[in-house]
Amino acid sequence: MDPDGLGAYKKYEPALGKRYLEIPEMEPWHGYNDMKAFIEGEEDPKLKNALFRSIQRKEAFSRFKAY
Repeated sequence: MDPDGLGAYKKYEPALGKRYLEIPEMEPWHGYNDMKAFIEGEEDPKLKNALFRSIQRKEAFSRFKAY
């Protein structure tokens, strides 16, 4: 029995399916916190203000990317 259908491949590649780590899904607020931390490190006050305003409205991620 070969439940995952990889039996023939595992014969030649025993680490198949084990070489990569699964990347866990992130909650949206993690990304928001990353953007906020990035903005806090910005030195240009004009840009910093514009970035903060961009993440305080709807579609924060797309607005942030626009800058």
